[in-house]
Amino acid sequence: MSSQDFAVIESRVREDRAYWHLIELSPLVLVRAEELVQKSNLRTLDAVHVAAALVFQEASGARVPFVTGDSRLAEATRAFGLEVIQVG
Repeated sequence: MSSQDFAVIESRVREDRAYWHLIELSPLVLVRAEELVQKSNLRTLDAVHVAAALVFQEASGARVPFVTGDSRLAEATRAFGLEVIQVG
């Protein structure tokens, strides 16, 4: 990636940040993330993302696809029963 491409992406992220809504992680998501790390090769932050998706799916009954460009994360996420859309 060129430095010019990186600068464009970084600028877009800064602009988009105004639309982000940070949410507090529930203890349930954190406990589930710990379990996922122990059961798989997920990295910590990846485990938090997968745990949040699993907890949401279980609470809402809605099946929302998990989107990732990371093939290792996609494989681990599928193993936990989530539908995955892999990009890139």
